[in-house]
Amino acid sequence: MGKKFGKKKFVVDGKDVVVDMDRDFEIDDLDECMRKVASWIAYFGSVYAAAKREEKNVTAYYRNWRAKRAAAALLDDPKMAQWKIVASIEASDKFLEYKTKQAEATHNVDGLYWVVESYKAKASQLQSLGAMNRAAFGATDMSTPELPGRPFATDEEKAEQDGERSANVREKIRKGRAQEK
Repeated sequence: MGKKFGKKKFVVDGKDVVVDMDRDFEIDDLDECMRKVASWIAYFGSVYAAAKREEKNVTAYYRNWRAKRAAAALLDDPKMAQWKIVASIEASDKFLEYKTKQAEATHNVDGLYWVVESYKAKASQLQSLGAMNRAAFGATDMSTPELPGRPFATDEEKAEQDGERSANVREKIRKGRAQEK
């Protein structure tokens, strides 16, 4: 299999969202993947949007806290130098706490953006594989079954569906191929 990337965990709105980087983007069953890829894009798109909202909220709380600290410092000493205000704010344990939360939020946004983009790439690959399979079926005169689990239709069944006899269909096919040559 190639390089192992493992599982990636994002925490958004207090909930764990785990992406298996080795398995989630594989295409093992074309039909199943085609049925699910749009749902996965929608799901991770909504998680990505929630992560962006969370990032904005964390930034807003930080800015509010920082402004209050600066205002309080200026109330204590209206002539305090700007660098002293900044130093007192950045020396606070709360500053590190907010910066850590901002970094985590940015990490979630950036990571989830690429998860969504990866699912979009998977969707594109699935389209290409589906088109190649349709072309292969057409080149081999194969058809997909009408009902799931039903074997492919035979020439006789196809002829019956068209209301023509098998012999006439075979004769038309032979004549058509002879004219093409």
